[in-house]
Amino acid sequence: MKAHANSIAERFVLTARRELLDHVLIFSARHLEAVIKKFLAHYHQARPHQGLEQRCPAPVMPAQIPLPAEGRIVRHDRLGGLLHEYSWAA
Repeated sequence: MKAHANSIAERFVLTARRELLDHVLIFSARHLEAVIKKFLAHYHQARPHQGLEQRCPAPVMPAQIPLPAEGRIVRHDRLGGLLHEYSWAA
């Protein structure tokens, strides 16, 4: 079980480094903490995961609610445009 937990932690660290830290200049420990908190929210609520069949670990929208058949999709930029999240326009 410990080896499995280590592989999950290593995967997250590599993903955070590749998708975030390689593109952001960190100025202080406080700045790093704020950036990581925003990335974690994106990682768990908006970023699809292949191991979960392209679903998010903590979906914002419950699976029981049907998606609209048509409408406009809106992009929300996070961390100065580094991360992108998409949703249906209201």
